[in-house]
Amino acid sequence: KAGMKGDQAIIAANAIFGGVELRVPEDWTVTIRGAGVFGGYSDETRHPTPVAGAARKELIVRGGAVFGGVEVKN
Repeated sequence: KAGMKGDQAIIAANAIFGGVELRVPEDWTVTIRGAGVFGGYSDETRHPTPVAGAARKELIVRGGAVFGGVEVKN
């Protein structure tokens, strides 16, 4: 039941020897701009079907994962 002001938000998610799991609403679009070194970033969200005339919320996830991982889900 998260919300955001505006149509776009940026979050920094860094994982070192551990993990980060982000849960987002199903109607948000997620853009991954992170990098992994012996770890990884994954977008496991269900991608929403665009609705004509509706504003789309976009979450941009940045950061790094070293021997760990960052996972984004619905």
